Amino acid sequence: MPDLTVSSPYAVEREAMVRAVPSRRAEFVTGRSVARAALAELGVPAGPIARRPDRSPDWPPGIVGSITHTRGLCAAVVARHRGVLAPPLGLGIDVEVDAVIDDAVVQRVLTTRERAALGASTGRDAVVAFSAKESLFKAINPLTGVWLEANDVEVELTRDDHLGTDETDGGTIGVLSWARTVPGFEPADAIGRWARVGPWVATAIVLSPRSARVGR
Repeated sequence: MPDLTVSSPYAVEREAMVRAVPSRRAEFVTGRSVARAALAELGVPAGPIARRPDRSPDWPPGIVGSITHTRGLCAAVVARHRGVLAPPLGLGIDVEVDAVIDDAVVQRVLTTRERAALGASTGRDAVVAFSAKESLFKAINPLTGVWLEANDVEVELTRDDHLGTDETDGGTIGVLSWARTVPGFEPADAIGRWARVGPWVATAIVLSPRSARVGR
């Protein structure tokens, strides 16, 4: 559980959460703290991570990243983006408690084709598909300004053949389609991974033009 008494050392972060309830404020501060630890691994000096108008983190110049939190876990990932001439890069992560999603919610967040593909594992894996979409949204929106609803996107989950236990369950995420134009990107430009980690599901998506990846 987050420490409800925790406070950010930076005024801009405190101001961003001044109207938030204590639990949301604790999640925000913890997320920023974890993100600063990740930035330190890249040699980035400690500093505030403000919130952009779209509510996503305002990363230091040359950095892309993502923060996520759910009950009992907070995580962050950051990477360097090599200058203005580098291809655009989106990065998103999400964690969810590994639980069966109510069927009414499944109907809202998964498309007919996704439910058919999951088949008998829909009850178990719907949370993975939902988390994958959350990671995709975090990669797309700060980069392009495009907002996608859950049923605007179709994802495909695969399992790694050598994994067999709940503790090591995981695989790849493919994005089959999205219902709106995302300037500069196609669904195949998104590549991702998912895994079950203890009581949680974790997903990550990198959004990068295929032409840029092939040319490297």
